[in-house]
Amino acid sequence: MKTIGRLVGSLTVARKLALIYMLDLTAVLFVSGILIREKYIAIDFAKKELVGSHYIAQVAGALAAVASAQMSRTQESAQGKAA
Repeated sequence: MKTIGRLVGSLTVARKLALIYMLDLTAVLFVSGILIREKYIAIDFAKKELVGSHYIAQVAGALAAVASAQMSRTQESAQGKAA
């Protein structure tokens, strides 16, 4: 640790400022990378939700038709037993 202190101590003010800037820039780039990756994950999830919504919309019509047909058969069966 003392060698790092001596090394930094021997730098000129301009180089110390450049070192501070580079370390700060590294942290900003790292955090930006994490945030960008998180946004891409959210975008991919939204795309999957849209695909699922379209699928459900198409299947809902077919499911309603099947339920309606089954209900009709149940009602016809009940009427046949009553007669």
